[in-house]
Amino acid sequence: VQMSSDDYVHTGGWINWSHNAAFGNTITISSRSGSFLLAFLTLYVTIAGSRFWLIIAFLVHQEIANREENDGMHIQQQAILRNSGAPMSAAVSLARIAFRWRGVAKRPLLRSLPLIILALSSLGAFRAASILTAEVTKAAGNETLIKSPNCSYWDPSSADPLNQGGFRTKIASDALAAASYSRACYGSDSIASAQCGAFMERRINWNGTTEVPCPFSSRLCFSSPSAVYQMDTGQLDSHLHLGLNAHEEDRVQYRRLTTCAPINATDFLSRGASPSGGTYYNYSLGHIQGFYPDNLSFIYNDRIISEDISYQLTAFSPDVHASWIPEIQSIPPEEADITIAFITANSVHFDVRNTDLIFGATNPSQITQDGSDITVYRPDNPVGVLGCVDQHQICNPSTSQCSGLSQVPDLLQAARGLNLNPKQDAAARYIYNAIFYNNIYWIIGPRGAAALRASESVYQNFQHELSNTQWIIEVQGWFNASLARLQQAMVEIATGPPSHLAGINYTRPGSNPQNSFEEDLCNTQIIRSTGKHQNFSVLGIAIIIAFSTFFIWLSFVIGTATGWVQRWIHKGEDRRLQWLLDDSLQLQRMAYVGAGEGRWHGNPEAIPITNEPTLLKTSLYLPANQGARDVNEQSQTPKDG
Repeated sequence: VQMSSDDYVHTGGWINWSHNAAFGNTITISSRSGSFLLAFLTLYVTIAGSRFWLIIAFLVHQEIANREENDGMHIQQQAILRNSGAPMSAAVSLARIAFRWRGVAKRPLLRSLPLIILALSSLGAFRAASILTAEVTKAAGNETLIKSPNCSYWDPSSADPLNQGGFRTKIASDALAAASYSRACYGSDSIASAQCGAFMERRINWNGTTEVPCPFSSRLCFSSPSAVYQMDTGQLDSHLHLGLNAHEEDRVQYRRLTTCAPINATDFLSRGASPSGGTYYNYSLGHIQGFYPDNLSFIYNDRIISEDISYQLTAFSPDVHASWIPEIQSIPPEEADITIAFITANSVHFDVRNTDLIFGATNPSQITQDGSDITVYRPDNPVGVLGCVDQHQICNPSTSQCSGLSQVPDLLQAARGLNLNPKQDAAARYIYNAIFYNNIYWIIGPRGAAALRASESVYQNFQHELSNTQWIIEVQGWFNASLARLQQAMVEIATGPPSHLAGINYTRPGSNPQNSFEEDLCNTQIIRSTGKHQNFSVLGIAIIIAFSTFFIWLSFVIGTATGWVQRWIHKGEDRRLQWLLDDSLQLQRMAYVGAGEGRWHGNPEAIPITNEPTLLKTSLYLPANQGARDVNEQSQTPKDG
């Protein structure tokens, strides 16, 4: 059963070294569990907000309490501050008494307005805090860690590219997946897609330029301004760009440099008549044993033009065709991997004249279509030859040392002089295994003409208008696909192969006794959550829990603690007593005592109760004007205070 990388996401605590140890401390849980945790934190903050209001109400009550005679509005304000359990109910009650005391008390609105603003500010602050609780997930980001028991890399030494069906299936599948990802997620014409959010970076950025020398011998290079194109990733951080979670001192940098150029093969081309008709075009750019006779690299018979066949692309590389020694490069073989592509347009006609060095079509031709004569353009050359060289580099960011540019097989050897620590060396090996089948050949060779963007705009062998630098568009697409394949390979090592194919062996990192840190990298690959998991900042949770718990605790002890201090310093005891007596149960007791109902006991700090089971009259609860009159008319004397 093929599993996705989401199935191997580590749940639990870990440190994301994109930040420091404090800010990077992260908990990853399932989205369902995350919803419950987020709901709990929001509720806890809401509770803390209501308890925070009790602290504010206590402090204000004590501030305005005094021994002097006060009007009824002041007393009611104190009662509201003492008994309102939430800031909203306090604000509403304070507004109501301000309205009710108009014309009776002095400046009722001005006296209540500061308290109303204070209550609403407290409410707003904690409502905002409860909403911002979600920031504990945003602060942690959507980066998750892979932890798979199947972590392993494709062992290059076990593969025979020419004889193993499993190898070919794997290479073709990888090339197609990389091309699909690059089309969806790279370039200005890419579209938003769910798959684009899976890797550490949506895309790996690079710079392109035509201001570079031709990588091939001068007699093979064109002299036009757009005859060479180089693509350079710059230094890619193993953590920030490729997702290997590590301290800064344990990271390495990887650079990919690819230079491509159309090849002027005129001096290496011979023609001959074919016994079956047509003309042979023989290209001698280094003998490829087992493919073509003599010293030939490619043979094309132009008879195919009449056979209604569209584009074809045939690629060769010394990496695969080990017997081929290319006779076109000026860079030493150990410094680069070379790919040569032979592109044939065959029966394709061009709607518009084109001057591209590979897809050039400037020869007009008349054909009849739907009974009408139309002008089309035929390719200038039956075969376009395009060469690319890939170079790789490892750098130690701690010492600013870099290896020389090299081909993939020599990359680790080239990096030996960089003074890498064991963890850096393990990271370099991890990247090496990810890029082993990543050069241009492995992107275009398995796909043939499907690797050409030009073929996507061909209808019934009529080519829609192409750019006059179409070959650059093609190599840009190939380079993007190779970088997409790098991203995919990094994750595939961590998760393990999606399926096992015959003839392909996988090796678990760490089997190399020279570096025990390689196995640790199996649990360091970062991907981005696609929604199945959620991250929480440990620091954020700790701050929320700590502050909320503090306010809740303080709301329960502030009255008692303040009372102890007031008794100890013999100051403010009357304010403490007012706070106690303004409690709703104490106010109720005093009302019943004043009405002569029941015998009560208990000090002001305790809940008042009657001395014995007593049935109390509820007729005290009358309209305020009648109740006051009725109570005043009673002549009973309170029996117990």
